[in-house]
Amino acid sequence: MEYFDQAAANYNAASHRWPWSWLRGREAKALLELSGDVTGADVLDLGSGSGYYSLLYLSMGARHVTAVD
Repeated sequence: MEYFDQAAANYNAASHRWPWSWLRGREAKALLELSGDVTGADVLDLGSGSGYYSLLYLSMGARHVTAVD
């Protein structure tokens, strides 16, 4: 678990730097458009990795997110 926690922190840090941040922004926009309004919804995040999209869905109003990696 300790190894994954460190790997997830490194992954998140890298995903906020260019060019990954640009790509992640485009990907997130497309995914959220496809998902539609998630307010009050239960969301299943398959392949969740470090939880980037899980947190995004919660911030968009999802009631609950189940993350599986």
